[in-house]
Amino acid sequence: MAGNFDPSSLRRLQPFSRMLLFPRGPLRLYVMPTSVGCDRKQGDGYDYPGLTRGPGEFVLFQYTLSGCGRLTYEGRDMRVPPGRAMLLRMPHDHRYYLSSSDAWEFFWICISGREAVRIWSAIIAAHGPLIEPGDKVLTRIAAIVQELADAGIDSPAHCSALAYEACMTLAEEFLEQGSAIRQRRRVDAVRTVIDHAREHLDRPLSIDEMAEIAGYSRSHFTRVFEQSEGISPARFMLELRLREALAQLQAGGKTVKQVAYDCGFSAPSYFAKTFRRVYGIAPSELSDGILASSLDGRAF
Repeated sequence: MAGNFDPSSLRRLQPFSRMLLFPRGPLRLYVMPTSVGCDRKQGDGYDYPGLTRGPGEFVLFQYTLSGCGRLTYEGRDMRVPPGRAMLLRMPHDHRYYLSSSDAWEFFWICISGREAVRIWSAIIAAHGPLIEPGDKVLTRIAAIVQELADAGIDSPAHCSALAYEACMTLAEEFLEQGSAIRQRRRVDAVRTVIDHAREHLDRPLSIDEMAEIAGYSRSHFTRVFEQSEGISPARFMLELRLREALAQLQAGGKTVKQVAYDCGFSAPSYFAKTFRRVYGIAPSELSDGILASSLDGRAF
C-alpha cells in the first residue's frame, strides 16, 4: 500500500495526469481508479458540469493546494479554498469551475465502482460535498495519487487495491469510525465562523455566507451550529450584535444610528425595535445610570 507522502511536494512538480483504463479480466474488481493528477488552472476556461460527464457512475476527490475554486452544488454556491477537498459523484447536479480572476492548484483522483459511490454518498450525506481532511488522511491519499501516476504501475489488481485504500481512508475519517475527529472538526468550523462574525460585526452576515466559511452546505451547517452552540446561527448572530450594541451604547460617544450600523443592522428602526423587545428599553433612553450588566440579565 501507499506509504507516507507530503502532499505539499506535489506543488513542486510539473502538472501531470494519467488515465487508468484496463481491459476486463477474469477477476471482477469492484473499485477501480480511472484518473489521477495534479494541475494548476487560471481563468474561466476550467468548467465541469456534473451532469455531462458521461453515463457511467464515478466519484471524484479533488483537494485544493493553493488558490480557490468554485463549486455550485444543487443550486448552492461554495468556495473551495486551500485545505478543503471536494467529494463529488457523477452524474449529479453540480458544477465546479473557475471565474476569470481566479487561480486553482489541486490534485485529484477519480474512482469507479459501486463501493466507491456508496462511500462517497455516505460521506456527502453526513458532511456535504466539501471536507477538510486531516494530515494523515491527506498524506495517504496524496501518496496514492503519486503512486498511481507512475506509468510502471499497470497491474489492475494493484491499482484497485490503491483505490480501495483511498476509499477506506476517507471512510475511517469521516464515517462512524472517525466520529470523534469529525466532531472536533465540526466544532472548529463553528469557531471559525464565530471568530469571523466577531471580526466583521459591522456588516450583515447571512446563513449562506456562514455556511460557506465553514465549508458546509446551509442545512448541514445549521445542524452542526445548533449542536455546537445550542441555538440557531441566526439567533446567535442577533444576540452577538445586540450585546455589542449594548456595550457601545453604555460606553457613550455614539448615536443610536451609528451603533446600529456598527453592529450590522442595516436599518436603525429595526435595531431600535429589536433592542426594545429584548431589553425592555429603547436604545435612545439608555443612560449612564443603567448598567449594561443589569440589562444583560434580561436578555433572551
